[in-house]
Amino acid sequence: MTFVAIDPPRRIDPPGRTGPMVRVLAAAMLGMLVLLHLAGCTATPAERSSSAGEIASRGGLSKGTLRSRGFALTTWSRFAPPAEASSAYDVDVYIEGDGYAWETTTDPSSDPTPLNPVALRLAAADRAPSVLYLARPCQFRPAGTRDSCGVPFWTSQRFAESVVASLDEAIDRTLPPSTRRRLTLIGYSGGGGLAVLLAARRSDVAAVVTVAGNVAHGVWTSHHRVSPLLGSLDPIDSAARLAAVPQLHLVGANDRIVPRLIADSFARRSPPGGCIRIVTIAGASHDSGWLENWPALLDRIPACPGADGPAAAPVPAR
Repeated sequence: MTFVAIDPPRRIDPPGRTGPMVRVLAAAMLGMLVLLHLAGCTATPAERSSSAGEIASRGGLSKGTLRSRGFALTTWSRFAPPAEASSAYDVDVYIEGDGYAWETTTDPSSDPTPLNPVALRLAAADRAPSVLYLARPCQFRPAGTRDSCGVPFWTSQRFAESVVASLDEAIDRTLPPSTRRRLTLIGYSGGGGLAVLLAARRSDVAAVVTVAGNVAHGVWTSHHRVSPLLGSLDPIDSAARLAAVPQLHLVGANDRIVPRLIADSFARRSPPGGCIRIVTIAGASHDSGWLENWPALLDRIPACPGADGPAAAPVPAR
């Protein structure tokens, strides 16, 4: 299947700024500052964690924690019992966005726990029998936790090899054992880039879905004229390895933080015949307009006739 673009791309003008900036994510912070203004204050990390627990509970997700590659990771999940050994075991795996990474356009936050955990909201709305949500390293971290966390892991090194490896290991340690496991990796914002990086190193991925996904951070930083994410793997470099994996990249028509050109750049790096689809969602911005359409949007995952391995299996209807 060749690259398919559903809905014509819409030009989104870059934010008005002149010259390079010392810090990254100034554009993302503009949107975050709007959220803070609407909320009236910044919730403490403990309050953010409590709110996340309520969201997860409404979706029947149970909290877990584990140490992986030096990080203390938080998960929420529900798993159906594995069927007979010959049956496929399907799991939707959600990866959170970058969270509250910056307090101002120049000052990183002291705790990246998200104010609005979009990926967790989507996971809670997913009615698949088995769902796993992975917070990013350093998010939802109890006070006093000793681990490898440091500011670079939610700023310039958010896609570092150690971050990807920690999530990769967490998936294997959290999911029930199965010889026919098929994962649909679903990542929001920066979590979309991590979903791509994880899919490139795993053999049990049936599909990848990104929601407002930063899947080409070199293109993204250049577009916003901000500093590159030094020390981070760039998901676009994995595009060729995912040619046979069904991919759905969802873009908000009103998203000025991760505009459609990021997904288009990634698609151009996919080989001819790659099984990839980009869908622009009318009315959606970077962090709104997704929950209202979820999980029906998962039905737009493309099929990949002739693909080998887990990616060849049809994605279950929802």
